[in-house]
Amino acid sequence: MQMSSSRDRIIGAAAVVAAGLVVGAIVLDARRPKPGRFDGRLWKLVGPQDDDRLAMADDLIERKKLDGLTRARVRKMLGEPTDTGQFQPGAFAYRLGLERAYMPVDFEWLVICFDDQEKVTRYWIATA
Repeated sequence: MQMSSSRDRIIGAAAVVAAGLVVGAIVLDARRPKPGRFDGRLWKLVGPQDDDRLAMADDLIERKKLDGLTRARVRKMLGEPTDTGQFQPGAFAYRLGLERAYMPVDFEWLVICFDDQEKVTRYWIATA
């Protein structure tokens, strides 16, 4: 009987530690600032490997912040685009993070096209 009681205490302690780790991870994630509105400084800080760009790109599109901007202004605002060769020639593409899907396999991209006067004509989020 003594052995079973020690084993039960160890299992109980391990369960308490595991629960503490899970709660700690949830609290830390909740305290991490989540971008929503576009912030140029944060955009450049998080980089293309971070999914935080997804919400900021949604905000850029929703608030039409790219309408009529010049190629130079977009470059200043978002940094250097990624040369992917996957989108229209001359378009800028910015990797936003893994696609928002149950089992993501591709990345989402902010694609920006320009006219002959170097002004933004259209933009969208693509998966590739």
